Amino acid sequence: MDSSAADQEWKEYKDPNYNFLLAYPSNYIYTTQTLSDRRVLNLFVSPSTPSTSIFISYTPVRDDYTSLASFGSVDQVGQMTILPKSSLAGTGISSSMVSSVSKNDAYFFDYKVKVSEEDKHLRTIFTMCDGVNGAAGKVLVTVTGQCREEDYEGVKGVFDKVEESFKKVKG
Repeated sequence: MDSSAADQEWKEYKDPNYNFLLAYPSNYIYTTQTLSDRRVLNLFVSPSTPSTSIFISYTPVRDDYTSLASFGSVDQVGQMTILPKSSLAGTGISSSMVSSVSKNDAYFFDYKVKVSEEDKHLRTIFTMCDGVNGAAGKVLVTVTGQCREEDYEGVKGVFDKVEESFKKVKG
């Protein structure tokens, strides 16, 4: 299990295209993957507990989505994305919101998901960033920390620090 955030050494990840940064534990293994639809996924995985990870995904959005508010309030977005209706989520999947907050031009969600018999705890940040190299439209950036529910108390401080360190910066 991960040690507390205070015991960790930290690195800073600065996104070169979308101008945000966050801290992550220096012992986490960092990889970049390109998905089949050409989206990029940045992944930071705990070496001691591989089911614990932090990932960053990027989703281009239509030109008329100019801010997070274009998707709705933090509560509306949580209801549509975090807490899917059982008929949409499929059998054996349930979720519950612990908290949802809008701050610093981002939506922050703390929630639990049960898939079959596995309980997971997730913390997600949604924010909008400008397109790369002057491209039209915005990009929805999603930062998610996830672990097994049984491991959450051991990594809660890590997820707290990642969330607290997240900020947009000038290019």
